[in-house]
Amino acid sequence: VVGALLRLGMALYLGNQVEPIPPAFDQIFYHDLALNLLAGKGFVFTRPPWPFIQPGMPTAYYSFLYPRLLAGIYLVSGPHALVARIVQALICSLMPLQVYGLVRRILKGPPPWGERAGAVALVAAGITAGYAYFVYYNATLQTEGLYLMTVVWSLSATLDLAEEPAARRWAAWGLAVGLASLLRQVFMPMAALLFLYVLWKARRRVRVRDVALAAGIAAALILPWTVRNYL
Repeated sequence: VVGALLRLGMALYLGNQVEPIPPAFDQIFYHDLALNLLAGKGFVFTRPPWPFIQPGMPTAYYSFLYPRLLAGIYLVSGPHALVARIVQALICSLMPLQVYGLVRRILKGPPPWGERAGAVALVAAGITAGYAYFVYYNATLQTEGLYLMTVVWSLSATLDLAEEPAARRWAAWGLAVGLASLLRQVFMPMAALLFLYVLWKARRRVRVRDVALAAGIAAALILPWTVRNYL
């Protein structure tokens, strides 16, 4: 609750204006992309972030998913940044719960932490709820807040797979790493490392068809953007 109130307060403080404020300079470009998508101009910049990108020309630079999420909010509410900030702040206020679950999962062992696990997880959740940079970025029009949520989800899904590599868990893992990769493409090497970790921990319990399921879900999310970039 405290984390949600802090994030909502920050959203109200930042308000409806989208300005290049440090360290959230990039929010003006995400806002720009969302407005152009909403206007039917496509994935283009009016004010490019780098000189080698021409205004109005299609680009593959920047997150593929986040501007579309913004455009979806603007489609409903109008181009009001404050509404997007509030929606994002409410979603990101769930991250402490994710962290609590992840830490409890890690501390199951070996060696098991027993009753101490709950206390440590609660401290981790509290830090996540009140950490100033998390509060700030969760209310800016940037990828960081949602991206970190997908990272925590991916880590939790990886630990679940290492314990029991069932098909439903592979499906959840594929969805998590696919969304994380769409929010910030830098996650893709991390996804490969997480996959290797599952192979190492689960070994012979891993079935090819389950891996194919996860790969298919991730590919269904990522490949349309890849194909678009080469057309």
